[in-house]
Amino acid sequence: MSLRKFLSAAALVTLVALPAHAWSISEDPVAAANKLFVETAGLWKQYEALDDTPATRARRLELLTTIDANLSRVVTDYPESQLAVDLVSTGKARHLDQAAIQARLKVLNAAKDCGSRNLERICDFAADEKAFRAMASSDPRGITPDVEIYLKGTSVLLGLEPREPFLAYIRSLKDRNDLDERARLAIGEMETVFGDMEDGLRLMSSSLGPDMAGIPIMAQLILEGRAGKVADFANKQNDEIIRNALLGAALLLGDTGIVEQAVETPTEREFVNALGKFGEICDREGIKKLLTLGGRPGDPVAEAMALSSCNDAEGVRMIAEGLDGIGLQMVQSVLGVLQVKTGDAAGAFESFLAASRDSSGRYMYANHFLVLKQALAGDKAGAARVITELWNEELKQQDRLVPATLFALARYGNLISTH
Repeated sequence: MSLRKFLSAAALVTLVALPAHAWSISEDPVAAANKLFVETAGLWKQYEALDDTPATRARRLELLTTIDANLSRVVTDYPESQLAVDLVSTGKARHLDQAAIQARLKVLNAAKDCGSRNLERICDFAADEKAFRAMASSDPRGITPDVEIYLKGTSVLLGLEPREPFLAYIRSLKDRNDLDERARLAIGEMETVFGDMEDGLRLMSSSLGPDMAGIPIMAQLILEGRAGKVADFANKQNDEIIRNALLGAALLLGDTGIVEQAVETPTEREFVNALGKFGEICDREGIKKLLTLGGRPGDPVAEAMALSSCNDAEGVRMIAEGLDGIGLQMVQSVLGVLQVKTGDAAGAFESFLAASRDSSGRYMYANHFLVLKQALAGDKAGAARVITELWNEELKQQDRLVPATLFALARYGNLISTH
């Protein structure tokens, strides 16, 4: 065989051995790109046909991952094609917007990660944006600024949205004159969670009234290890509203150390000394004498706390029967604390519900923080179960979503995952 014939035969063998896609790329990259795009458009139709619900999340994630990879392949494998040029210059290939697809992928992946952190039910609800907003909009007030703040804040807390744009958003609202106290309280709470805690406390102080709405937020800060900073702020600014909310939260949590940080008067110090003996003296007469010595004679809330320290749920109920207003709220909450401690999640829910009937629901909803006491003691799985039970109970009881509830529960779940 001559050299020319040998080389021709070798070239033919090499060409025949090339894979089929190499032929198509070599001969017509435009046709190959179009073929891949048609396949990708078919996957997009499958994606759009799926309901945006937690049950379809795995399949939607799989489809979007493939769609995104295929669009990237158009650019890398077929750069000569018009589709590749369009993707590089505009980010779009006909009706498929790769940036939007990647943004949605990020949300789905974050929801998947979120579900692995004791927050699955809450993440599912927050990630299902249609249901999320539909339930919130059933509020007779509509999607008001405070509702919007809590909806966005929950998404940020769960990692579904970035933090910095959200902080810029809430800070842009501060100077608006048309915001009500609910919205200002929400902005303050978001600042304490995501931004400048002192600035957040100032905003909250200007928005809190004489009711107990600040107590749950203070309790969250206590559980997050930030009570000392709150006490320093309250004492430095002589802020009675924040100080009283911190004291109320510390008392409900039974944290006498924090109470001692925040007290200022001799009478309050006497009460701290009395608190240290709660649980040791359990007969009613003995408790009354103890409270008299502690500067709180006839204080039904203090008496309920003393009985709770003795696990006397019936005694706490008897005190609640003769009360109304803030006193009733506090005693019902003390009962709820005791019921959480003894594992009665359903009873605790009813107690917190009763505590909220004559006040803003925000107080009861955020009282779910109490389940974290068992989480911080080491029982994370138990705390996660209680959070889920309370969440399910709340969905049964409420005709609509209270966004502050969702935010609070997500925050508690995050705290469980980091301890």
